[in-house]
Amino acid sequence: MVAIGEVTPQYLYSRDACDNIRASSDVRRLVLMLRCPVRRTWSEYQWRLRMGDRPRPLAEWLDANPRWASWSRYSDFLPMWLERFDPSELLVLLFEDVFADVPASRARIAGHLGLDASRWPAGAGETSVNEGGVPRSGPLYHLAIKTAKLLRRAQLDGVSRLLGHRLGLKKLAETGGSTKLELDDATRAALAERYAGEAERCCDLLRAWDSGFAAGARSDPTSVWLA
Repeated sequence: MVAIGEVTPQYLYSRDACDNIRASSDVRRLVLMLRCPVRRTWSEYQWRLRMGDRPRPLAEWLDANPRWASWSRYSDFLPMWLERFDPSELLVLLFEDVFADVPASRARIAGHLGLDASRWPAGAGETSVNEGGVPRSGPLYHLAIKTAKLLRRAQLDGVSRLLGHRLGLKKLAETGGSTKLELDDATRAALAERYAGEAERCCDLLRAWDSGFAAGARSDPTSVWLA
């Protein structure tokens, strides 16, 4: 058996997406991964800077982009999914749990999808993808991104891969170099205050939806995000 699907963080926040997926006869199983709101917001901030947003202090950036700031308040969006899907259809995972024990997480996801866990590609889930960082050469990075998009639209993916990977232009554009912004204690504390109570709210929602959510191998948001 083969599982065919797609991966996107955007559906979590869309009622239309939720309704359309529920109405679809083609969707059998869903996997939802939640990350600590503090780390998710910090990652989003880095990604937006990477994609060309104007550099500014995090607090100012959050105030200017309330929609993106709201995306870490999962408790505002979870109810519509939990009301439409039961635990046999929707597997909710915590990002931190998944990468703390990748083999066990692969087994859980495969079990939920009804697949053979031994068929995962070697090393699946063990390397970072889209790791945060701000390119030191912004113009070069954005030129590379734009060129890759144009090549894909022209169905020249092979040329894009050749330039990006084999000739090393992707690495040159991204890390020639890339500055990874560190989350300092003061910023962490400010974000923790902004999202205070979110772990508890998510935990209450998930336990009411699935009484066994924190049982067995599963941790709950309060024990993971507030550690």
